[in-house]
Amino acid sequence: MFLLGLESLSQTDSILILDAHSHHGFPSLTESEINQEMKYLKELDYDVISFALPVDRSKTNNLFERISSEIERINEISSHSNSFKVLESSQELFDNFEKDKISCMFCIEYFHGVFDGNLSNIDKYKNLGIKYITFINSNNDRLFQDNELSEFGKQVIEKMNIADLKIDISHLNEIEMLEVIKYSKKPVIASHSNSRHIASLAYNLSDEVLLALKNSNGMVMVSFNTSGLFIDKNQTQDEFEKLADHVEYLKSIVGINNIGIGTDLQAYGKYVPSGLNTAESFKKIIQSLKLRDFTISEIEQILYKNYMTFIN
Repeated sequence: MFLLGLESLSQTDSILILDAHSHHGFPSLTESEINQEMKYLKELDYDVISFALPVDRSKTNNLFERISSEIERINEISSHSNSFKVLESSQELFDNFEKDKISCMFCIEYFHGVFDGNLSNIDKYKNLGIKYITFINSNNDRLFQDNELSEFGKQVIEKMNIADLKIDISHLNEIEMLEVIKYSKKPVIASHSNSRHIASLAYNLSDEVLLALKNSNGMVMVSFNTSGLFIDKNQTQDEFEKLADHVEYLKSIVGINNIGIGTDLQAYGKYVPSGLNTAESFKKIIQSLKLRDFTISEIEQILYKNYMTFIN
């Protein structure tokens, strides 16, 4: 947790730091490596993290079995770890902080096919504690055909809606995003995305997508990835101002209740500006937002409350 010690703020103010999409934390399933990674993330002030599974990202004919065994192993380590705890209820958040532990959640992002034509796995993923699944149109998961939802894609959305398993649209193109938002009866999430208005890139979210998310009460989690923050991936300066640009613009379109953080952190920050990967990063982010007249209540919403409300 980042404790706000700025003179302009109450000394009792505190904000949990929640990252809704991270690839960093489980380089393997060895206990020593996991604890080392969690210590590193804690030093960067992260308190709650949704980790993208599977850990083993090679091709497999049974992704559910792989993820199930990975979560079983992570739960085993979590049961006696001093560095992290798999989150079982939102009430544990502050208890884990008091124990200096990262609260751990799970999502799925896998490019070789999540469903493999098997709708029954959706309930199984939900029962494993998966919070959302990133949709990726692949040979194994034909969710779309000619930019329109396939019959299987519709069935997947319907089943996930019933299971209350959230849908992530971050890796879809604009037309596909709009198709999913329109068809889903439940709000969807863009777990690691930025605004195309601020950084004009095809995979950033257009105003049309943002308005569709607003109208359906969906979520946008701002990515720290350089390739989404900036138009030029080689640009790494003024990252705090650029991040604040994205957050401020998103607030103006989708509203303060529908914004969060999904860093897409991986490989010790290899793909994010160096300034966004230090122990001072969130202090500076908060300062930047304060200078843009974001209130402490709004900053709390962005940094953890909105996402916890969304998934619960």
